[in-house]
Amino acid sequence: IPEEPCDASGSFGNGVQWHYYSSTGTLAFTGSGPIPGIYDVEKNQPWYAYRTKIKTVSIGDNITSIGRCVCYGLSALKSVTFGAGVTEIGNQAFCSCKALTEISIPDNVTTIGEQTFFEGSALQSVSFGSGLTEINNQAFGGCKGLTKLIIPENVTTLGNFCFFSCSSLTEITVRGSEISIGDGSFSYCCALKSI
Repeated sequence: IPEEPCDASGSFGNGVQWHYYSSTGTLAFTGSGPIPGIYDVEKNQPWYAYRTKIKTVSIGDNITSIGRCVCYGLSALKSVTFGAGVTEIGNQAFCSCKALTEISIPDNVTTIGEQTFFEGSALQSVSFGSGLTEINNQAFGGCKGLTKLIIPENVTTLGNFCFFSCSSLTEITVRGSEISIGDGSFSYCCALKSI
């Protein structure tokens, strides 16, 4: 988190705060607890006015989950740093973040929600942590830049269409032996050669 004063900030009233720093294009979440979900992005996303300027998102170590649509549509977002305390990344949390190129999911995360990284068309690299158990419906649908995936051994559920239309995906390694694969999980992955 930058040391200079932030340009805008606020609180969710549950012990979690947000801060925007224009000098670095950083949106930072601090405090302790979950980042609440957002149900009308244009009206209720507090940093909506900066959505085309946010380049980096920083999630503090005491944040426990990232709610629905928290970073939806941040068109300039290139990197995300997850704190060690995050266990769940909610539905559409990073949907339509079309400049995001890589994601590293920490070991404490157990659940990736529906359409979480949907239409992340620039996403080229995803690293999943060892604690992950669920990747839900359409979580990475339309991530056309992905080429390889390693699904950790603790993952038991791949939701419907979770990797559909990942048209550059050529190779998938599944570490676990007991996994439920939903309908169309790899549909329209036209370059896929091996699983």
